[in-house]
Amino acid sequence: MAFLDFLKINKKVVEQSTETRSDTIPGNIVSNWDSAFGYGKNVDRLSVVYGCVNLLSSTIASLPIQLNRKVGKGHEPAVDHPYYNLITKRPNGFQTNFTFYQWTVTQLLMFGNAYIQKVRRNDGTVVELFPMNPISVEVDVREDGLPYYRMNMVSTDGTNYYKEYNSDQIIHIKGYTRNGIYGLSAVDTFRTLFDGYSELEQAGTQIAKNAAKPAGVVYYPGNMKEEELQKLKAGWKSGFSGTNSGKTAFLPTTIKLETANTGMTAQDAEYIANKQFSAQRIASDIFRVPLHMLGLKNTPTYASVEMEAIEFVTYTLNPIITNIEQQIQKQLLDDEDETYINFNVNGLLRGDVRARIEYYRFALEHGVMTSNQVNQEEDSGISIPAEKGGDDYVRPLNFGVIGATAQATGSVSSL
Repeated sequence: MAFLDFLKINKKVVEQSTETRSDTIPGNIVSNWDSAFGYGKNVDRLSVVYGCVNLLSSTIASLPIQLNRKVGKGHEPAVDHPYYNLITKRPNGFQTNFTFYQWTVTQLLMFGNAYIQKVRRNDGTVVELFPMNPISVEVDVREDGLPYYRMNMVSTDGTNYYKEYNSDQIIHIKGYTRNGIYGLSAVDTFRTLFDGYSELEQAGTQIAKNAAKPAGVVYYPGNMKEEELQKLKAGWKSGFSGTNSGKTAFLPTTIKLETANTGMTAQDAEYIANKQFSAQRIASDIFRVPLHMLGLKNTPTYASVEMEAIEFVTYTLNPIITNIEQQIQKQLLDDEDETYINFNVNGLLRGDVRARIEYYRFALEHGVMTSNQVNQEEDSGISIPAEKGGDDYVRPLNFGVIGATAQATGSVSSL
């Protein structure tokens, strides 16, 4: 769909808004990464960088995103909240939840900052979360200590100008920061490391182009006419390629065939080792991605894969997810006490079928979960009616509170 057609479809939303996203389109949507200023415009074309960023952003974007409300000691979906659909289904008129959060994580990883404009109606309600190009935004602090944002824009006549936004107009998600105002770009911070890997990839391309090795060499005593040479090449190709590949060749005594040495040279081995080492440093030191997920390490054992998956969620995904959750909680939900956003990572922590069955059996028998909660956790689509015990918590008959009477320690309880 053309972008102008998209604006026509969403004209009603724009007309209702005091802040229209059309004001920011020239800076954050149409701008081409290759023509944008800044060093990081080509770094994601490096294979290991693309692999890391795509893995992290796609994994987080694919998680179920929930807006829950605390109810007693539990919680329930806050479906009646004005921002429920905005957070869990459709952040704006042209992006799905997946593409929006994939973009958010990508900008955070590459540039250290993700800027999201809150597009409001006249009554102040936020109707869209609109992405802004991070390399076009500058952050400064006012005298009152609050940040404000200046975005480099381009008018229809090609003139550059700046548009300012207050802190209550922007959701600013920062990565690692030294001053608490803006995040540091991993691309700029580790520029030397990225440059080194880029040079190795370019060197590999040149090797493939310029260092072709023949499978063998045919020696013929004396000089051969061009017509005879072409006839010999054509006869060899038809006799020993395609379906005839691998057949034994019978040659006159005047012609000698020697196979070429196709083994790996010391230079080749050094190149591969250097590239492997650089890729491992980028993956593990900068993005904290397990090497086997990028094919940079031999396939580990099942037990180590399971442990690395848990570490991946705990030490790599959780810090990114928590950062996004807390910023949206603070800058969109205004730190509401009862309502909170949650990226559900339970699916990533599931073990095999046997481990899950044992977990659910223990949870059911010890009053930790109900049958319906298990079905919901497994996304089975089954719901047992409450009157048939689907929402009951149970515990073994021989379990009870120490010192309590037998009557007080009943076998079944509905919590």
